[in-house]
Amino acid sequence: MFKYIKIQTNKTVFNYCARAIIKQDKKILLICVNDAPYYHLPGGHIEVGESSEAAVIREIQEEVGIEVELQK
Repeated sequence: MFKYIKIQTNKTVFNYCARAIIKQDKKILLICVNDAPYYHLPGGHIEVGESSEAAVIREIQEEVGIEVELQK
């Protein structure tokens, strides 16, 4: 079981996440999960002890099924 960094108050919840902008041919990849009424950038929760770079690489592999190389 993985532990994610999450801060909850009586008004809101903050989830510590890493996202990526994947651009190809002047297009940016957006993801819609389970027919949600919104789209988001690929990425997701950062596990305790995991770097944001490692998290975004792992999440893109899980969500999109591709291996990526990070650029800044």
